[in-house]
Amino acid sequence: MARIIRTGDVELHGKVVAELTFGFWSRLLARHYESSLWTHALRHAFPLGLSRGVVYDRFDKLHKLRNRVAHYEPVLSMHHLTNWYRILEKLDWLNSDYRAMVEDLCTLPEVASRQP
Repeated sequence: MARIIRTGDVELHGKVVAELTFGFWSRLLARHYESSLWTHALRHAFPLGLSRGVVYDRFDKLHKLRNRVAHYEPVLSMHHLTNWYRILEKLDWLNSDYRAMVEDLCTLPEVASRQP
């Protein structure tokens, strides 16, 4: 929000949401919000039966991966296909059409299969 105010942009809902970080969204799944957000609302965004703890753990791992990549930390020794399937899992939870689109566009599995 501060960035929007500093730049003089009109404070529109879409701009506020777009400025939120990945960390913001993954922290909404933390234990602290179980009774206030998860129980009443957030659990409906995910497949039936997934606990808040499982969802938080999976998104926290993805958040840590995102931070490593964004901060140019070494990722060559990581298991890229494992991370790929973790990302696809989250996309499927949120929107299966997005998962299908990413699977169609990304060549990571093909490239990884050719690596020694």
